[in-house]
Amino acid sequence: MSDKTCRDLKPENFLFENESENSVIKLIDFGLSTSYLESVENDKGKSNRVLTKLKTCAGTSLYMAPEVIMKQYSCACDLWSAGVILYIMLAGYPPFYGDNDIEVFEKVINYQYDFEDDVWNEVSDEAKDLITKLLAPAGERLDSKQALSHPWIVKNSKNEPRVSLNDNVISRIATFSNATKIQQIALNFIAHQCEADEIAENKKIFFNIDKNNDGYITLKELKEAMKGKLTEDEL
Repeated sequence: MSDKTCRDLKPENFLFENESENSVIKLIDFGLSTSYLESVENDKGKSNRVLTKLKTCAGTSLYMAPEVIMKQYSCACDLWSAGVILYIMLAGYPPFYGDNDIEVFEKVINYQYDFEDDVWNEVSDEAKDLITKLLAPAGERLDSKQALSHPWIVKNSKNEPRVSLNDNVISRIATFSNATKIQQIALNFIAHQCEADEIAENKKIFFNIDKNNDGYITLKELKEAMKGKLTEDEL
């Protein structure tokens, strides 16, 4: 999903994997998702992937960004939906509502929402600030990295326990990198059938390598994690 926009983020599409207190939350239903990149050939005949504006009005009215309604939008629309979801989680009601979609759309386009209900007296200014920066015009809206780095998220997020990289993990990475394309496809399929506890363990390993917690593993971070385990060529 790295190059796709969901276009239908809403609370009912988030499910708990099990009934435990620390259950993993999964996002479902990608029926409306689409790529926000398109391939364009340059004057040298090489193909580059560039951002493209989407024009199909898709999604659920309560969670649609203003630019989606206007049919000129990008993946930033998902961050708007995340802001609406956060508002609902903290207040118990949506920021934009009306008797029909037309009334909802009018309020969305005019950014007509507030924090005037008494329930917001118990909500921190930091949380309100994050909502405000998500329910903002597309050009001013936080992107996903900025949202995850917001003080309210950082303050309330639970740090993943760190685990050391054992020889078995390093061996699996080396095996995957040396596999043929068909073998890699098979290994990818097997990985997607992992049980929840295996996924949780792999998640811990990922965060152990991702030192700056930005959600990406750079070559520098990989080299540091594999120091003395793999050769430069293998890396």
